Amino acid sequence: MHPATSCFTFLLCFMTTICFSQSEKLVTALDSARYFSQEGKTAYSLGDFQKATSYFEKSTAIFEKEGSPEEIYTEYNQLGNAFSMTGKIKEALDSYLLSVKFSEKAKDSLNLAKVTKNIGTLYSEQKNFPQAMEYYEIALKYAQNLEDKLVKADCLNNIGVVYEQQEQYEKAITAYSQAEIFYLEDKN
Repeated sequence: MHPATSCFTFLLCFMTTICFSQSEKLVTALDSARYFSQEGKTAYSLGDFQKATSYFEKSTAIFEKEGSPEEIYTEYNQLGNAFSMTGKIKEALDSYLLSVKFSEKAKDSLNLAKVTKNIGTLYSEQKNFPQAMEYYEIALKYAQNLEDKLVKADCLNNIGVVYEQQEQYEKAITAYSQAEIFYLEDKN
């Protein structure tokens, strides 16, 4: 082999290695977390809650180390939803409470309303109506300061469901009526 050819081959291999290693650096840990999060959302929407849980656990671990509070609390909320769908109630509650913690740090009232509503739903599904009502009331307090009428309507609707399950029909009708007002206002 001609010395120039072997030198050129060496240089080509060297440059390819450098380019490849540089392109690997372009994929950051946060990129990986966002990929896992998207895969989790896809699995969740397809009803594969086990796979969703696995992806959300991976993304949450990375976001905990390198992400913003918004990314962290969003991921914990999604992880809580996935755990809830697989019947892992304790893990769902733990994830939701971590979402609350990071939402409070970020002062995000909208996510606080959504995640405390999720906690209320978790308790409602377990027939723990006092705890469900407590979290729905907390969610409604967060929602009162928001322009988002759907969150308010959802909170009031869920409060109505709890009253109905406890056969407190007058209170249920009141809550449903208030929810309907917000649903209708949101349509306009």
